[in-house]
Amino acid sequence: MTIAYTGQQFVNTDKVGGTATVNVAATVTEDQDGSLGPKPYGTSGIGLQLKFTLYNSSGISPTNVIASCTGGVTQSTAQGPGVATCSFPGLKDGTYILTVDLVNNNYYTANHPDISIQVSDPGTGFVTGGGWITDPGTSPTSTPGSKDNFGFEVKFLKNGGLQGNSLFIYRTTTNLGALGVVGAPNDSRAYNFIVKSNAMTFLNQTVTPAGSTTCTPTTPCSATFSGKSNIQAVDQKTGVAYSIDASLIGNQQYFQVDVIDKTEPGSGSTPPQDSYAIRVWTSAGDFYKAGTVTGILPGSTSNQIVLGGGNIQVHL
Repeated sequence: MTIAYTGQQFVNTDKVGGTATVNVAATVTEDQDGSLGPKPYGTSGIGLQLKFTLYNSSGISPTNVIASCTGGVTQSTAQGPGVATCSFPGLKDGTYILTVDLVNNNYYTANHPDISIQVSDPGTGFVTGGGWITDPGTSPTSTPGSKDNFGFEVKFLKNGGLQGNSLFIYRTTTNLGALGVVGAPNDSRAYNFIVKSNAMTFLNQTVTPAGSTTCTPTTPCSATFSGKSNIQAVDQKTGVAYSIDASLIGNQQYFQVDVIDKTEPGSGSTPPQDSYAIRVWTSAGDFYKAGTVTGILPGSTSNQIVLGGGNIQVHL
């Protein structure tokens, strides 16, 4: 059975210092193996449930759990896809990690999605965003066409310093055991790689033409930010998280993100859409990249990837 996240990834609070409710949802689809089960997924049949667990941006660990909720799976047609929903109220400005798990039952197992969630205060002087892009498959550690999730918020403090969080989650298949990850299984399997950071070193924002005060298709806003990062790999089958440390991929793990804010709501099937690019590297060279990061790119998305869902907001 396959779980696909379909809920919110970017939500604004009602005011600075306020809170927001994030509505989460996911579909479940039975693998097309020629033996579809005859029982419905809902309470009158199997009673399938999905558990949604919310973590802070420090990573997937029992000590980082904020809250969890469980939704029953319902179907509109027999043997068709099912959906489960629930909500997390009272969330403050911040970057979160959401995991989705099929509750233990006597019939099905499923994959283990990890999703970034961004809650942001309205205001000025910072950049924030959340959503997903389609992986271009330009990195050895990536899977072409997979749905990559991101969430971030970076802002200047009154003392001139920087504060923020960034998450980027992509999917790939690899053998962590063969790479030397302690405790990881020695076979090739699917993982969610989570690039996370709360140590920002640089932020720059601009709008074209200079002097404009809003971000539109004709006056796009750009931002670039960078910092130190670390990486987790989460087994899609078991949900177990493994650290990918410097001994495996090189010292001084860094990342840089370039974004362009062209419009609201920021994504859709037709232009104009916001766009995103990321590069992750260590002392050993590039580890991962999607698009090309070159710093501020006023008015151009040629080196970036348009959003498939979500939104980016550059507050000047």
